[in-house]
Amino acid sequence: MTKATKPLVPKTDVVLMGAGIMSATLGVILKELNPEITIQIF
Repeated sequence: MTKATKPLVPKTDVVLMGAGIMSATLGVILKELNPEITIQIF
């Protein structure tokens, strides 16, 4: 029997791969345009 795990964030609107300057900048711009979105950075 497998155990289901819950995600850390129930719903993610945007996933940014890499925590460099471009991902950080894009994350800030997206949050300024729409503060309600959920962003995860990996």
